[in-house]
Amino acid sequence: MDDLWNKIRESVESLNPPKMVGLLYKSGYLDGLENTMRKKWPKIPPDVFGK
Repeated sequence: MDDLWNKIRESVESLNPPKMVGLLYKSGYLDGLENTMRKKWPKIPPDVFGK
């Protein structure tokens, strides 16, 4: 897991958003974030998360 966070940090530092988003999805972080947001704001349209 530390290796994954290092890759995320590297991609943030190199300002590579597609790679960063891909790694965040792989780590499950964005899914957790989406679930949290949907619980707090159930009226978020589905297309906000590109699904």
